[in-house]
Amino acid sequence: MPTRGITPSMKKFKIAILAVAALSVAGPAAASVTPHAQSSLVLSVTVGTAAPNGPRPTPKVVTLRCDRDSGSHPTPRAACDLLRKVNGNAANLNVDPGGICTREYIPHTARLLGKWRGRPVSFEKTFGNRCEMIKTTGAVFTF
Repeated sequence: MPTRGITPSMKKFKIAILAVAALSVAGPAAASVTPHAQSSLVLSVTVGTAAPNGPRPTPKVVTLRCDRDSGSHPTPRAACDLLRKVNGNAANLNVDPGGICTREYIPHTARLLGKWRGRPVSFEKTFGNRCEMIKTTGAVFTF
């Protein structure tokens, strides 16, 4: 297991980012379908943290496109609807501010990277547990 350089999980995330970048290149046909640039995103959730000298957790990675809601995300319409409300800025999501979660600590790191209507966007935040992540981000990181 490498301790320096690119880990297998980093390779998967980078490959997914490159795939979305390739998909986000819109031709004339795509421009005629939507009045604005396409939105193509790579989302990942990593559960836990790396133990000293141990393997890093492998992130679960999905793709999401929001101008024809699609991708490998299990609920693209719900996720895209939430992102539309905040113009693609995941940091502004606060789906259930009054929600109650347990105090267990099982860190969930949510990441989003890609283009929102042609504009580069990124987001990364580590939540104390899955409940904290879902009450803040809703369907966006529920996969």
